[in-house]
Amino acid sequence: MTISNHLSNDLNQTAASAVPEVFSTQLKLFPEESSLAMNSSALHHSSVSIIGERMEASVLLQFSEVFAARATELMIGGECEEDDIKDVTGELCNMVAGRVKAGLAAAGFVGTLATPIVTSGPFIKLRQMAGSEFCENNWSCEGHAINLQVLLRILRS
Repeated sequence: MTISNHLSNDLNQTAASAVPEVFSTQLKLFPEESSLAMNSSALHHSSVSIIGERMEASVLLQFSEVFAARATELMIGGECEEDDIKDVTGELCNMVAGRVKAGLAAAGFVGTLATPIVTSGPFIKLRQMAGSEFCENNWSCEGHAINLQVLLRILRS
């Protein structure tokens, strides 16, 4: 049995709605679904784990350093420093993960969000494990690629 059998929307729809909701609310930006490739080796990544008794998930959000600085300026209302960019990158992923967590909780899979982990470097692709579900969504916003990956696994009891 998969988690998607229990969700009102499948995992992909649950994840796909999260980025536009967060970005429009927090940044007043409106990302559009896209196949725009992540072509920069200078990316900001933020990962948040969701841990519950019946499941565990990883939510990974990635975008360029340039877009990370732009999003940070919009979020804090002015010029930013590297620490601000890391904080905002982590907080955006935390909010996206919170939306994924809410979808899982509505299906009876309650979990707790871990603290975001923020890194920089080339594109990361999560590796699907046996017995897990994986989805990936891509957007374009102001000409920048945004990538979201969610990996979800039911824990056997």
